[in-house]
Amino acid sequence: MRTALAAAPIAAATVLLLTACSGAGPKGVGTGPVKVTATPTIAAVADRTLPIEAYLLNGQQTAVIDNAVGILETSCMARFGFDYHPKPVDPNSPVTQLARRYGSTDASVVASLGYHSPQTFNVTKSAGPTLTDQERHVLLGAPPTPGPGPSAAPAPAPAQSVNGQPVPQGGCNGEATAKVNPAPDRAAAELADQINLGDFQRSLTDPQVTAVFAAWSACMKSKGYTYATPVNAINDPAWATDAPTKTEIDTATADLDCKTRNNVVGVWYAVESAMENHDIAAKTGTLQKLKDGYQAALKRAAQISTGGGA
Repeated sequence: MRTALAAAPIAAATVLLLTACSGAGPKGVGTGPVKVTATPTIAAVADRTLPIEAYLLNGQQTAVIDNAVGILETSCMARFGFDYHPKPVDPNSPVTQLARRYGSTDASVVASLGYHSPQTFNVTKSAGPTLTDQERHVLLGAPPTPGPGPSAAPAPAPAQSVNGQPVPQGGCNGEATAKVNPAPDRAAAELADQINLGDFQRSLTDPQVTAVFAAWSACMKSKGYTYATPVNAINDPAWATDAPTKTEIDTATADLDCKTRNNVVGVWYAVESAMENHDIAAKTGTLQKLKDGYQAALKRAAQISTGGGA
């Protein structure tokens, strides 16, 4: 399995949000360089979070939501006579946005996996259940899939009821999601994602970050490696292998050493944090309502998971 992971933030897309990052651009993100008042020295990121993470669901919270939605889906599908069980929630989701945002900062992981991710390396992904067209319609509210070929008959209109039970809007998934989060604020969720993703991209061109990248690049060159930025090193197509090679591990080890010597992560983190704080301050009310909504949804999800609500 190819598991090399590029440096990038984790989008907060879940079944709870029913939204995705807009392709129209980062509307909630500022422009231009920011003033950094303090730059911490950071060798590892395990104890760090970014400001925007207060308004995003982390991996553990997403698992709580997904588990509750799955429980409700199973119950809903049973009303139609279907024995449905969603695939298990992935326990390997990163807990924070920083887990791999700037590349690995864990020397032991780098020494064994190079640029490959420990969250996915040699992990067997559980396949979801195989559904009939009728089951898929009840689960998702979608019409049955037409047959193959250009002359296939058009899909029939979706049935309003199956086995004597009315199909809820959006299917059992829509019903379950609405019970966990009755009034999702999609615009606010998109704003949080835009800050998370947009400020990461914006940080790549900040003068403070590009300067520390240049120092990192010079350090790498002294070790025999030619990369302009850490992102280039992580995204080297040579690492698109099932297992890390010795060359990959050696490169990643040099990369981490040069990051540490030049405090790349500290500078990068400080710049991104300043950008996010600026953008959050401009939208505090909207983001606080989003956070409150998430907390309420998590409370409902926890109750559902323990049998205390549906």
